[in-house]
This record gives sequence, structure tokens and C-alpha cells, in this order.
Amino acid sequence: MTRWSETFAWHDGRMVTYDCETTGLGPRPEVLDAPPQRIVTACLILPRTAPRQWLLNPDCEFEPQAVETHGVTPDHAAEHGMDYRTGVQQIADAIDEATHGAALVAYNVPFDLTLLVRECARLGIGFTVPEWIVDPLVLDQALNRRKGAGAYKLEAVARAYGVELTAAHTADADARAAGNLAWHMGRAAAAQRGPFAALHGMTFEQLLAWQAAAARRKKDSLRAFWQGQGDLRWETVDSGWPLLENPPFAKAVA
Repeated sequence: MTRWSETFAWHDGRMVTYDCETTGLGPRPEVLDAPPQRIVTACLILPRTAPRQWLLNPDCEFEPQAVETHGVTPDHAAEHGMDYRTGVQQIADAIDEATHGAALVAYNVPFDLTLLVRECARLGIGFTVPEWIVDPLVLDQALNRRKGAGAYKLEAVARAYGVELTAAHTADADARAAGNLAWHMGRAAAAQRGPFAALHGMTFEQLLAWQAAAARRKKDSLRAFWQGQGDLRWETVDSGWPLLENPPFAKAVA
């Protein structure tokens, strides 16, 4: 029996976009004992609907570099943020509802999605990973060769596609930029334009498998390169997609 989702291509499907900002910056070999990661702000954008935004109070230590990045201090979160468990529950429920018949878009999805999954598990909140996922970072890395440090950061890739990104590193701005990138990439695939012609006509299921394979190839290659150079960063490379296999925030569920 043909599944409903197999009757249309991913670039003709419905997409919603998620992003979150956190108490930390993720794995770095020079940080041996970073505090557990928690969600601070989050945003979910649906077509033709006002964005849903959250400010949570994680009630824990923030890494100074994270505060510099997204601008939310522990004091601000404590004063204005909602109860942490309530906020995570709302985010999980909103994504569950929004992805019925739609794909979830997130830039560098393994970080945002794995953290949400782990936090839901830690807090005893039910959450199902969306069936369809689109990660503009994986698509661009696989289909476009960019040079220079930071070439695949959201700001740089958005600029390359002419996508506006103001107030970078805020959840709403990053989510909007990721969604616009997915739209541009989808239009290029639909028109069989440039390297995105390779994705023309794929269903969401086919695209999911393609992205998982592409992400693993990229990360495996990077790990081998860094290990060969004696660069300790090879120890932090995780080939899992759309969920990390060895999350840097594993302590969060202890």
C-alpha cells in the first residue's frame, strides 16, 4: 500500500521550523567539565501563523560564552522565564502537534533535537521524534563546497542564499532563517537547479535517509582528518543524525 507521504515530493510538502538556545555551547575539547546543557529559549514557526516562543528558567549555571552568544543571563531567565518542566512540555507538545503531516526543519538538527529528546527523557515527558526532518546544514554541506572558517555557520550560509538573518543566535531569528533556507533549497530542487537537482522528486522518507548518509560521511571524514592531524577535536565528532549517538549533554539525564 502506498503511504500518503509517498505521493508527493519533499519540496512540495509542508514544513515547520524549530530552534533553541541553551545554557552552553556544546562539546569543546578544552572544556573538560562543562555544566549540563539546558534549554533557555525556543521558537517554533508554522506557515501563516505567529511564531510560538518560549523563555525558560533552567535554574542552573550558564556558560559565560553562551550568555555572550544569545544574550540571556541566568538572572533574566530566573525573573522572566517560565517553569522549566512546563516549558519543555509545551515545546514537546507543540512540535508533536505541528509535525503531524509536516516536516521539522532545524539548522544542525542533531544538537537541538537531541537536547530536547534528552530533556524530555530526564523530566519524564513523552515526546516522539518527528518522522520527517529537513536540515539545511546537511543539505548545503553535501551539495556545496565552501571554504574558510565558519563557512557553514548559519550566518554565512544565509548570506550565500540571500536569506535575511538579523539578531543571529536568538531562537526566533535562527528558526526563521533556517526555514527560509529550506524553502530556497526546496525551490531549487523542484526546479532541478544546480546541485539541488539531485534531490528532485525525493519523498520526505527518501530525503531523511539521504541526509543521514550524507551527515555520516561528512562527520566520519572530519573525524579521520582531525585524528590524523593529532587534533583533539576528533574526540567530539559525533556522526549521529538526526540524533547524536553520544550527546555532550549526557550528564543532563543523570
